[in-house]
Amino acid sequence: MPSRTEGFGLTALEALSAGLPILVSGNSGFGDALRTVPPGKSFVVDSEDPKVWAEAIAVVRKKERSQRLKEVERLRTSYEGQFSWEKQCDLLVGKMWVKVHGAGLLERTIQNLQRMQLCASSVNNHTTLTEELATIVSDKGFRISGNQGSGNCMFYALSEQLETVKGIKIQHGQLRQSLIQYLRENPKLPDGTDLIHFVHGHETWADYLTYMKQDGAWGDHLILCAAANCFKTCIHVFSSLHNDVVIRPHHPVEESKPLVLGHIHEVHYVSLQPIQGKKGK
Repeated sequence: MPSRTEGFGLTALEALSAGLPILVSGNSGFGDALRTVPPGKSFVVDSEDPKVWAEAIAVVRKKERSQRLKEVERLRTSYEGQFSWEKQCDLLVGKMWVKVHGAGLLERTIQNLQRMQLCASSVNNHTTLTEELATIVSDKGFRISGNQGSGNCMFYALSEQLETVKGIKIQHGQLRQSLIQYLRENPKLPDGTDLIHFVHGHETWADYLTYMKQDGAWGDHLILCAAANCFKTCIHVFSSLHNDVVIRPHHPVEESKPLVLGHIHEVHYVSLQPIQGKKGK
């Protein structure tokens, strides 16, 4: 294997998947792949000479059946670890998702979050906005779970939601540092766009991160995007101004159980908890 008409060696790959002993030509894509995994080299025949192939086949046939099966099982396990179909398919799906939805969608989401905060800043009556949000989310089957704020409201709300929805217990201070570290390690969108372009009031990315890691610094749209990607979850934000935004991570995830936040006034965030026995509209 392989045949003269199929250069990679799919027949040999199918045989390996079935747990059958194989010998593969070195002049093939599959042979090249096997050389990179232990003990793949011993299954590759680097010759076109029929006599060499006959000798290699004879060596395999002389082995006990149980030994042949154990050897091919070790090879299959090693090959799957390095060339997993599932991993390759996940990578392909992720790249396709980013190509179709990813970067452009994320940019629009960030811009929508920015507009949400700017629009709210024009309204001065905080009490009215709180009551308005309570009415909006009640119709959706949620209630407001308040927090003490003090500049940490977004992190308090995210911390509560992570524990409620995903069973992840993390204090707001630790959560802040984890998300800042994520942004430090991931300063660009998948298409290469620098996140600093979505930051106002800071000249450099380092300045923004230094400010944001301080206790009491108000969380913003980039923190929400970092949380979505760091914890691989969607985040649904309801606003007191009758609009809402769904933040999705760079790669596709289960969307049926998002974190749910409420946005009141300029930069105040709250956690939203389901109302027992009430279904949202």
